[in-house]
Amino acid sequence: MLRLLRRTFKGTWGRAQGAVTLCLLTATAGSGQLTLRSAGDQLPVPGATIRPLASVAGEASVAGGGEGVVASDGQGQVWAWPEGKVMEIRAIGFEPLVLEPDTVQGSEVWLQPATYAIASAVVTGQFSGRTVRDAAQSIQVIPRQDIDRIGAVSLRDILLTQSTVNVSQDAQLGSGLSMLGLSGQHVQVLIDGLPVIGRVDGNIDLDQLPLDNVRQVEIVEGPMSVEYGSEAIAGTINLITEGGQTPGGSARVIGETIGRSQVMVNHTASLSPSLQLESQGSRLFFNGYNPPGTEGRQQLWKPKTQLNGSLRLSRKGDGLRISGALNAMHETLYNDGNVQYRNITRPISDTLIGVYATPFAQDSRFVTERYISRVDVDGQVGKGRIDGFAAHNFYRRQRITELLNLSDLSVTALGDPGMNDTAVFASWHSRVTYDLPLHATAQLLMGADGQHETAQGERIVGQRQTLSNGATFGALEWAPNARWLVRPGLRAIWNSAYNAPLIPSLHVRWRRNVHSVRASFARGFRAPELKELYFLFVDINHNIEGSAALRAEVSESWQAGYSADILTERALIRPAVRVFHNDVNDLIELGLIDAETQLYTYLNVGRSVASGITTSFDRAADRWSIRGQVTGLKRRVWLSESDSLSFDNTSIQSAISADFRASDRLSLTLQANHEARQTLLQQSDEGAWQQAILSPNLQVALFGNLAMLKDRLSIRVGVNNLFNITQRTMTGELVNSGNGPHNGGGAGASQPVAMGRTVRIALQWNFE
Repeated sequence: MLRLLRRTFKGTWGRAQGAVTLCLLTATAGSGQLTLRSAGDQLPVPGATIRPLASVAGEASVAGGGEGVVASDGQGQVWAWPEGKVMEIRAIGFEPLVLEPDTVQGSEVWLQPATYAIASAVVTGQFSGRTVRDAAQSIQVIPRQDIDRIGAVSLRDILLTQSTVNVSQDAQLGSGLSMLGLSGQHVQVLIDGLPVIGRVDGNIDLDQLPLDNVRQVEIVEGPMSVEYGSEAIAGTINLITEGGQTPGGSARVIGETIGRSQVMVNHTASLSPSLQLESQGSRLFFNGYNPPGTEGRQQLWKPKTQLNGSLRLSRKGDGLRISGALNAMHETLYNDGNVQYRNITRPISDTLIGVYATPFAQDSRFVTERYISRVDVDGQVGKGRIDGFAAHNFYRRQRITELLNLSDLSVTALGDPGMNDTAVFASWHSRVTYDLPLHATAQLLMGADGQHETAQGERIVGQRQTLSNGATFGALEWAPNARWLVRPGLRAIWNSAYNAPLIPSLHVRWRRNVHSVRASFARGFRAPELKELYFLFVDINHNIEGSAALRAEVSESWQAGYSADILTERALIRPAVRVFHNDVNDLIELGLIDAETQLYTYLNVGRSVASGITTSFDRAADRWSIRGQVTGLKRRVWLSESDSLSFDNTSIQSAISADFRASDRLSLTLQANHEARQTLLQQSDEGAWQQAILSPNLQVALFGNLAMLKDRLSIRVGVNNLFNITQRTMTGELVNSGNGPHNGGGAGASQPVAMGRTVRIALQWNFE
């Protein structure tokens, strides 16, 4: 068996990456030699077996015993093989192939790779033509079929399945994340390589990133500041959208018992052999949700409507693909206030005045708009490959507060300071990379990018501020032999507000047979955002100022891991273990500096060190697949360089995903995520830094998928939050003594994590 595995993994995994085709060339069956090859790269398939089948009632069945069975040698060649019978060819990692008598008319047979054996292609920070097995870094790919099987609507839904990503929820700010012990402001979120702007409290609202036209989600854990600059310290999440699709489209309707629904339509049309138009539109509606027993108009989970649309026009020709795209998102979130009463006097007669208690409510709306317009180019130029874009990214968030008279439903605009404001963030961003093969063993990636950001609004000092940065970067991949791959990288940064250091990285991969070892070191750099520098928010509930004296964060990260890709007769099995260490200096946090006025500002609080280990086990197969992942993390935070006092916490998070294909039409999916000992570190109203521990959280979902009418109609029915866990209680000094500017606080405080148990139904129709 070991010899068979060695032969199977000799060369590259490319033997399972070819087109799904069967080619039969010219020769006479049974005479001379027959060569078995993988489609696409034409590599031979050693260790394959060819055996005769007996024809029974028009169907092939296996002949008794091992009589007539032959195997291909190390070059995929068979020198003597039976003829005149139905033959079956089997090879590890390939679909079985049945040949009728006298149908083999060539000396070569191309085998179709099994679905589970095909490695996913990746693009995030990679040289062209890389797969997850080729890449020097550890990369997690979530393909479209995984998105569909749980009916995921936004990026938040799919990240809940990852043990290295912690997803949080704020009633008004939306969902956020942390990764490997670092907050969301250290995670770079990209759409086709373009950074997403519009962070609120350091986080991108994941619910504002729909997955309607996303082909796959790529997650790179660890710093990628060389490739993507600021924010890419803890990791990078890249949403790869559809592109170059075959003509056709789909329509989808999703409904949930919590009052959320979505309608989506997309379509791809070929306007000419070289011109293609892709379009997509969706509408999401959520009626809001309150836990059972809650009274009043104000809802914990705010109602909202969200509209999304995109257009992409692509042209292929002369080895280049040029496309122009427009993406738009418009969301309105409603924060309805509880009923209050005020006395209004009205004359009853000439001598009497009546006093009436009139009901009213203070309602707010948060209107968010995101627009991305971009031009992309990729393809062959000279001996290398170019990939680049120029884009304009626009984000606007508007708060509108009104008084609603519940007697006559009249509306009065509320003009109090802080009750109405508009914040606008915009950026011009361009990026280009050139991938050039230098030699059979070396490849060079060169790149440059530039960004100019503006921030405008009443909560920005001076009403308008700007920040610019540019960079050149490069990486070299050198493979001295089949086992080693070395990838050094370097980024030189210019920033209009900071003197940025050189950012180096080094990734090494060693591979032999089924075994792979990866190790890396990288330095990260995060310049403060415009909001952290120039924010000004003062009203009855807030007193927050930015700080122009902030220093940039600098990090150093180490990672090392082992994985094995074991291909058996029926599945691909991959055990893996990885250790990581992130050390961030001059960590930026929002802190209280004046207890009397409750003035908060952004501070360089000191240092954060997060170390941990992630173990995982994957089994991918056509019949049933399973993925389990456990991450243990220890984090230590020093609040000043001279202070020996530190805050320590240890957390464990695990995730499991299982799929079972009952038939070609029916499949079942189980998702579970468990979080234990997560903590919050904030200041009390008196200014003391304190820590609270969150109770464990278990989220389980179960889905069934049914394909009908030749896969044109898909029906997905599932249950989210099977155990109906909606909140995590908080214990510790932070709960009893203070609440900070954004935390619930108070005795018995809790943090909302999910809505109640809900049933989700999704119908999708695919059309040509």
